[in-house]
Amino acid sequence: MAGTAAHRARRRRPGARRHSRQRRQQRRRRRRDHRRPRQAAQEDVIRLTHERAGTTPDEVQYVELHGTGTKAGDPVEAAALGAALGNRRTSPLPVRSVKTNLGHTEGAAGITGLLKTVLAIHHRALPATLNHVTPGIPLDELNLDVVTESRPWPEPDAPLVADVSSFGVTTADRLVTRPDEMTS
Repeated sequence: MAGTAAHRARRRRPGARRHSRQRRQQRRRRRRDHRRPRQAAQEDVIRLTHERAGTTPDEVQYVELHGTGTKAGDPVEAAALGAALGNRRTSPLPVRSVKTNLGHTEGAAGITGLLKTVLAIHHRALPATLNHVTPGIPLDELNLDVVTESRPWPEPDAPLVADVSSFGVTTADRLVTRPDEMTS
């Protein structure tokens, strides 16, 4: 008979299989809950990032979204960004996601967004979002503007400040600006 003595003992207990199956189901539910996006957490990370950097919502000229392309992730990310920055601005906040150009690059998803943002700052231009679809996301209410056509940087004479959101297994938010425009 295969297995350890403890394994054989569990098999003999009445109801052991049922309890084992219930424990497996509970573990799966906890893992799913861990991966479910949370608006309040994302909103807090964005606000804290800007508080620490000393930037105001109007100083941010562009946000590179994580943009999962899922029914659960995109509305939550947009709502968090709208609450933390969009609704506190005087004009709509330009946003986009590199995933529309490259697809989801799994472990490299955050770095591709960061590299694209650095290139956008360098060229002082916002590249277009491809295949843009936002079912159920009230962009106007959130004061967010998806960049659907390439355009010049919004305010090239002001400090070039962009935000790169990466909400996945780790919740991260980064500010990118030109080094010669940073203040101490």
